[in-house]
Amino acid sequence: MPPNTPPGIIDLRELEAPEPMERILMECSQLTAGSHFQAHLPHVPGPLFPHLKIRGMEWQVAEQADGSAILLIRRPA
Repeated sequence: MPPNTPPGIIDLRELEAPEPMERILMECSQLTAGSHFQAHLPHVPGPLFPHLKIRGMEWQVAEQADGSAILLIRRPA
């Protein structure tokens, strides 16, 4: 894991598209009500947001100084 990814965050920065989106959507399908996960991506994943909305997910994005993004995804309770 690269040194600037905090523990407990799935690092998807080295994957080729569309694998990061596929991995995130797979993780979403396994979330139970009230649970969440975080992913570190190479950039803000704008094309992913409509897919999250359709699935009823909530999310927050924290853009990092290097242009990457940490994405928190939550399935509402």
